[in-house]
Amino acid sequence: MQNTTLSIFNDATHWTQTMVNSISYENRYIFKEPERLIGSYAVLLATYLVFATLGLVALVQNGVAADSGVFLQVLCATTNGNSILNKLAKQACLGGSVNHPRELLDLEVQFGQVKEDKDLAAFGTAAEVTELKKGGSYR
Repeated sequence: MQNTTLSIFNDATHWTQTMVNSISYENRYIFKEPERLIGSYAVLLATYLVFATLGLVALVQNGVAADSGVFLQVLCATTNGNSILNKLAKQACLGGSVNHPRELLDLEVQFGQVKEDKDLAAFGTAAEVTELKKGGSYR
């Protein structure tokens, strides 16, 4: 093996041969307490399995998967008694975007004071609700 050193002082005109010992290192990881590493992953895996099982049980019991972040699921759960919106929401009671009727998707809704029940604030059509009054008492 030859070690070549270049220097700007000698213009690379002098060559010197010398013996060089080269040591190569390998990365090795030694876990003095492997049970801590395995234990933390085991806890995460067990937690995941619990929640995945709960989700699968809910899916089997409901018969339909819930869409995440869908406003219509919240809307259908917060309507006032016997409104147009409530009648359309009953048709979408199974959840899932495939079960939403076209009339419900096209319906314009607002959140406000129900005209029939002055103490109730809920979602409804513009004909069924009015604007909420600041400082009003609603249920």
